[in-house]
Formats: sequence, C-alpha cells, structure tokens
Amino acid sequence: MADLRLWSALLLLPITWVLWNAYTLASNYAVARRVGAPIVVVPVNPESPAWMLVSDYLGPYIDYVLSWIPLGSGSFTRYAHRGWDVHDRANTFLELGDAFILVTTGKNWLYVCNAETLTELLQRRTEFKRPLEIMAVLDVFGPNLSTACIIVSLH
Repeated sequence: MADLRLWSALLLLPITWVLWNAYTLASNYAVARRVGAPIVVVPVNPESPAWMLVSDYLGPYIDYVLSWIPLGSGSFTRYAHRGWDVHDRANTFLELGDAFILVTTGKNWLYVCNAETLTELLQRRTEFKRPLEIMAVLDVFGPNLSTACIIVSLH
C-alpha cells in the first residue's frame, strides 16, 4: 500500500506539470488569436532553465518524432531554442508577413518587421509594456532611451 502511494505521488508531479503547461499554452493561444496576426505555437517555454539545459540534446529527437505527425516538421526545433531569430533572420517574416506571434507556455512574443508598426508600439508605452528584465541588457553603459523610465520633474 505504501508503494502505491509513493508511485502515485511521484506520478502526480509530472502529470500536474503537463496539465499546467497545456492550460497555459491554451490560454496564451486564446489571447494570441484575438490579435489576428499569424501564430506559431511552441509547446515549451524557451526561457525555462530546464528546457535550456536539455533543448540542444532533445530538440532534434523531438523534431524527428514530431515529423511522423503531419503538423509541420521542423517548426518545433526551429523556434524552441535560444537565438532562433538570429539564425532564422527574416525567413519567418518572408513566410508569415510583417508580424507574427510566438505562443509558448510561458508567454506570447510579438515579432514585428514593419518600421511604422514598431514606432507605433514603442510610442504607446502604457499599452505595450516593455519587459524590464530583458531590456536590462541594454543598461551596460547606463540608462538609455530604451530602458529609462519616464521621470517627471517637479521643478
């Protein structure tokens, strides 16, 4: 009886993790559909430390297994690793258009390749918040236009 409880407790953690990831992926997908831009779905969080450790080793095998299913072979490993946008360059924009949304279990990423749209997004700071943890990389030489908060002078 004790063995059964131990095994059920050990199985409960990965089952809960899979269900939580499925729920967050479905929630993020529902939000992305309302935007109306093309959607690319990656069923993992590329920012997850666990995924960062195993992605280089497991990614090709997962893509090989997924190639048996007619869901677009190559898209999993194409978008699920660090720095995919550097290697991909403009190929995704040529395939999908000037903007697309990358839906993951962590968050949605909006990629824009249109100067006018990007200018509009950057000017609307209250509606489109910048992720400060990512923008902090630009603070190497001190605050700049991309990372500085709006400071109101009371003089």
